[in-house]
Amino acid sequence: MSLIRNGSGRLIQNRAGNPGNFECVVAIWVPNYPGPPKGPYLTHYYRDNGNGENWVAGEIIDSDAASSGSLIQSTFGSNPTRGVLETLVLEGASIIHYFETSSGFLQGGSFSTTAVGSPSFIQGNLGQAGSNGNFEAVVLEEGGLWHYWRDNSSAPLGGTTGGPYPWTRTDLISSAATGPGTIIQSNLGTGPGNFEVLVPETDGNIRHHWRDNSTTPYKWNQGEIVGPGYGQPGLIQNVNGNLEAVVLQNTGSPQATLRHYYRESSDFSKWLSDPVNDVITTIATGSGSLIQSTYNDNPPTTGGNLEVVVMEYHPDARGLGSKLTHYWQDRSQNPYTWKASTQVVPQVSSSFSFFPPLGLCRYPILERDILLPEGRIPFRLLCLTHLENKMILCRAMANWRRQVCCGLRCLEFSSTGLRNRGFNV
Repeated sequence: MSLIRNGSGRLIQNRAGNPGNFECVVAIWVPNYPGPPKGPYLTHYYRDNGNGENWVAGEIIDSDAASSGSLIQSTFGSNPTRGVLETLVLEGASIIHYFETSSGFLQGGSFSTTAVGSPSFIQGNLGQAGSNGNFEAVVLEEGGLWHYWRDNSSAPLGGTTGGPYPWTRTDLISSAATGPGTIIQSNLGTGPGNFEVLVPETDGNIRHHWRDNSTTPYKWNQGEIVGPGYGQPGLIQNVNGNLEAVVLQNTGSPQATLRHYYRESSDFSKWLSDPVNDVITTIATGSGSLIQSTYNDNPPTTGGNLEVVVMEYHPDARGLGSKLTHYWQDRSQNPYTWKASTQVVPQVSSSFSFFPPLGLCRYPILERDILLPEGRIPFRLLCLTHLENKMILCRAMANWRRQVCCGLRCLEFSSTGLRNRGFNV
């Protein structure tokens, strides 16, 4: 059994190679000063772990992304070990599927028409015996966090001529969701193992939900509070059976704290954090993605380092810009401490840099001018939050199109209207 523990965020470790490469998808903005930045472009990066451990920019997967992507390595293809890199990404109000081929990433279909947040997906072990396991996704839509699945044993739409496999929406996981959720499949429970989900909710906390996959009809259950937080959490089950999470927390400053939590396999009643070494970064401008790699897996079977990528505030001379930064924690040496490694993506413009501190839209009513770096005030924004457990409601006045971020939620508007894009980098 592979010791790699990939989550369902933007970062994975490839199964092929020793050690396998790190693979990452990130939505980046290209500077276009004095105008607004261009993008975001969903871009593939990888770290060649067999040759210098340098991060290399790959291809642009999607030029109209409204979120960072969720990346997996599926069992499709002629070589199950190598598999296929596959990603889901928010475009407008739909979730778009892309998969890797020898000639680049191709679009493989879409689902949902009311999505407002970054998706998260896995390839689980449910499905017809002898076939590729089903894809399982959680999607933030108007009204809450929903579970979707794709039957990978069925014929693609279009039959033998190819075409996308159909996706099916099943259950509402949380009607109180205020941000995107994250899904994994654990080895807890009997049979195939439970689905585990973390999601931010209206009480300002990250909540755990789970589904027992050993009995039908399947039912989602509400679990424990992880801790205060918002944005899309990172989640894995480590080799020893503990659940591990990374969570964004508002500190009242323009940047956020990314904090590490864990739940021991011997006690499901509470999530814990190390009071000394739980903070990964205090300058986060986006959610973190978490995996457990094979690095420092000594002795074998104990599991290797925890690896995290997170967008951080690293301003240029104009006070703009963020970088995606890689952190790691050596699990072979106690006490466990988080160490910064390298910046995955060089200086790029982040939408967060233009606008007020994270958490602007967390207050009941707030009206304020949005000041651009050169001093112009292009619009006035009025935000109402969590009204009857609804999504963020905002109205803005402007005669040209631009985006504004409230917390980690991005809104796109023009003089004719405003819609929630649920943008998360």
